[in-house]
Amino acid sequence: LNAFETTQVHSLISASEYFSFLLRYILGFGLVFQMPLVLLLINAGHRLSVRPLLSAGRLVILGSFIAAAILSPTPDAINQSILAVPIIVLYYFSVLLVWWANRRMKVRGSGK
Repeated sequence: LNAFETTQVHSLISASEYFSFLLRYILGFGLVFQMPLVLLLINAGHRLSVRPLLSAGRLVILGSFIAAAILSPTPDAINQSILAVPIIVLYYFSVLLVWWANRRMKVRGSGK
């Protein structure tokens, strides 16, 4: 695209800046979307209680908005919300999976 550049028209972002942003964005969300797997693996080794996970919800919301502020390309609240809401939903989905796994272990344990 640099071939289209003239003296009056300049590109605002370089390819390296764009790929750096894209890599940071994809890696950040890739790590966040491993949350259910990590919680289930921890639960398999050491049984987690759902109540403390639910009571940590405020910290998760705060942390997700902080992470969204770091990952977001713009400082506005709408972009941060677009990034933070899936993190929050994924956390509560992870807690639901832990609850389901604990319930399943309990049923298997009482059925023997």
